[in-house]
Amino acid sequence: MDAATLNKMLVSCIRERAARRPESNAKARSARSAADAQTLARSLGLDPQPPKSELRAQVTGVLSREGYRVERIRYESLPGVFVAAHLYVPEGKGPFPLVLHPHGHWTHKKSTPFVQARAIGLAVLGFAGLVVESPGRSWDENECNERAGMGSHDDPALVMGWPVTGQYVWDLVRGLDYCQSRSDIDWTQVGITGASGGGLAAAAAFAYDRRIGAAAIVCFASSLESNPHNGCLCHHLPGITRLGDRSDLLAIRAPAPILLISATEDEEFPLVGHQKTFQKLQRVYETLGKKEAVRLEVVEGRHDYSRRMREAMYAFFAEHLVGAPRSPYLPEPRPMTDGAHNPYERGTEPATSPDLWVTPPSLRQTRTLREVLADRLSDPRPGPFDAAERLIPWGRHGKIALEIPSDELTICDEGFSPRRRGLSCCRARASTFDCACISESAARSFWRRCCTWGFRADRRVGSHRLWEAIRFRRCWLLFEPCLRAAPRRRPSRRCER
Repeated sequence: MDAATLNKMLVSCIRERAARRPESNAKARSARSAADAQTLARSLGLDPQPPKSELRAQVTGVLSREGYRVERIRYESLPGVFVAAHLYVPEGKGPFPLVLHPHGHWTHKKSTPFVQARAIGLAVLGFAGLVVESPGRSWDENECNERAGMGSHDDPALVMGWPVTGQYVWDLVRGLDYCQSRSDIDWTQVGITGASGGGLAAAAAFAYDRRIGAAAIVCFASSLESNPHNGCLCHHLPGITRLGDRSDLLAIRAPAPILLISATEDEEFPLVGHQKTFQKLQRVYETLGKKEAVRLEVVEGRHDYSRRMREAMYAFFAEHLVGAPRSPYLPEPRPMTDGAHNPYERGTEPATSPDLWVTPPSLRQTRTLREVLADRLSDPRPGPFDAAERLIPWGRHGKIALEIPSDELTICDEGFSPRRRGLSCCRARASTFDCACISESAARSFWRRCCTWGFRADRRVGSHRLWEAIRFRRCWLLFEPCLRAAPRRRPSRRCER
């Protein structure tokens, strides 16, 4: 199969899954949220959850600035896995509400000026903020990246059980554990925000950890129905499309407050996709009687986390974490760097300043993502695997042929099952039937033989195509013969469905 055909099949499958309908009542919504939370944990590699080992947290230095201070924090999210973070703490005694800050794929990671700016803005407004550096490296190989030693951010081997987003979510969970141990932080009032890849980490951590009470997701939550291609490898978690769309990821926590922020000129995460996600979430929240808890703010500009986006975020957290009156925007308390497309630095530390390093380069030893993956795979906990259930539905999106030893016969068609949307099948033993290829005439003959044997496959005349999947002793073929002329004999016995 060529790459173009495979990509076409993948796009078709993603869009079909993203179109999953929301539940119509609160009881069904609750059941689906529980099931989707389990699916998410598996996709992140966090099922079973890793043991919460000793954090071994250290404050390696402090920067004191007007209205706040920055503590350079080092801790271990897993044994031997080093995490670097900046904790922004307001002046005063506290305890302060907390906002977690996963960042996106910016060159200087946690030290990026407009990442600093949102944490500073919140600190001056009275919110503590923990900016956690993402694991691994991509296009950010410089001395500001303190976690480059974990390995490539785009390593495809990691999807076998420890995707980089799963590591980042676990880093955030353990960072929240650290903040929970401090008396100057109110861990009962916790929010999370991030843009782009940081938006993915924020959405996933919000859905995974119920201690996080509100989420502001920026330039990420665009519906996969609008653009199923977007995002680098970290966006493609194994099995994540079983949830449905990005709205379904966020709806795991319904009716917790959610703010979506979109840019008008974001080509990768387009506005039309954010609008679709917003509409889907509104339907879910309306079912739960909390339609007003989900908001969409549209900001002029490109893919970013700009000053105007930050002001929408400030207002959102002020409302939901400290009870301020509802407002679309809260002005930034002091002039600071705007964003990625207006990067003139003001009110923030220089991105390359060693004053922001949690540890010097000589002390950044850490276990790699692949080493953690090896640990996770040592206890794989395999679940039941039904090849027919997994592979036959792909026949709706294109032709596939696989070598699978079996003596079981399966006939399926496309889209006419009254019990399971898009798939119906019947099975029979084919202990004496063997074949290497099937022509249309052979297919007709085979259909007649099935009817003679008393097995039935759902059929419908007209212009619809009938997919058949035939799996027998040594080969599996999917083909699409025209069977309208085949006899319509009522079977004498029904198959196992």
